[in-house]
Amino acid sequence: MIESKDIWDYNQPDFYHFSDDSVWLAKVVAQQLKSEATLGMKVLDLCAGCGVIGMEILLALDRSLSLDFIEIQRSFLKHFDVNAKHLGRLGTKINFINQDFRKLHKNDKFKEAYDLVVSNPPYFEVGNNRLGPSDAKNICRFFIKGSFVEFLQAVWWVTKKGGRVFFLSRGFDAKQVMLIATQLNIRIKLEILEKKSDTSIVLMFVGDEN
Repeated sequence: MIESKDIWDYNQPDFYHFSDDSVWLAKVVAQQLKSEATLGMKVLDLCAGCGVIGMEILLALDRSLSLDFIEIQRSFLKHFDVNAKHLGRLGTKINFINQDFRKLHKNDKFKEAYDLVVSNPPYFEVGNNRLGPSDAKNICRFFIKGSFVEFLQAVWWVTKKGGRVFFLSRGFDAKQVMLIATQLNIRIKLEILEKKSDTSIVLMFVGDEN
């Protein structure tokens, strides 16, 4: 079994260094999946950056898994490729897609395409906090390219009925998410798996089969 990389060993851009929240999420998801049959399971790492969450899950499980990584900023691709090459055998199971998550909603190619979605999306809405000088870093931290509602629409669109979404959220408001789902006629169930300070790992069951 290939050992998990040290968090700072991943190749990443100068403008944005991920925090240990990403590895925390990956460990929690991997623990959930360890007792499950994952052969044929399709997984999406949304807002993937350089691929840390998805790759850490693959390393922890050490078994077959089909995993796509969707990231809006193409500048992450070269770092993703370095990480995938370094991890060797994982390269045949993973796919980087340079895509805006807003374009997933209503795109038939992605409709109910994934059994499981993991994501560390931006934590902040524009206007609630001061933007920094780097546009690329701001896109990682703030919902500049889209909103939290559009993020939810995207994950609900791509997740199969009965599928699961694991995501990180700062200051998570379950009532807000349930209200949005009700307004869009989406059936979901929510569970906070773990919490550190004001950051939560949220598990969301999607559709009628949960």
